[in-house]
Amino acid sequence: MQRSCATALVLSALAVLVLSVGCVEETPAAWVPEEHHLPAVFSELSYEEARAAAEADGKILIVDATARWCVPCGKMDRTTWVDENLVSWIAEHAIAIQVDVDWQVKTARQLEVRPPIPIVVVYKDGEELSRVVGYQSGDELLRWLQGAL
Repeated sequence: MQRSCATALVLSALAVLVLSVGCVEETPAAWVPEEHHLPAVFSELSYEEARAAAEADGKILIVDATARWCVPCGKMDRTTWVDENLVSWIAEHAIAIQVDVDWQVKTARQLEVRPPIPIVVVYKDGEELSRVVGYQSGDELLRWLQGAL
């Protein structure tokens, strides 16, 4: 009897967890998981706000799809997205945001983000210009961005 009660309790807890996770459709862009420090190059604008701002300013929109569990994503946060040349170029030509695929599910679906990540997508005037998948150094990403224009 004691074992069946414990099993029922565990199953109930799992059901609540699954239901609550399934209800999460979108977490605000400004929310960043505690363990994750957003590199300064990224705006805290939502996807919609960033897209409108990029169009209004005549800039491209760079969307970095990321996840806390993604090792290459973390490496890019520590190396690529802090590269001085890249940061300087982005400041002049683009608005950059990160989309956490686990927390911003609706936006990730809208952008058709699928593993493997990281995926960087570039938009101009609301149209996708190009995307690149996988780890990119600062120099590689800068060359790719310049070529995408």
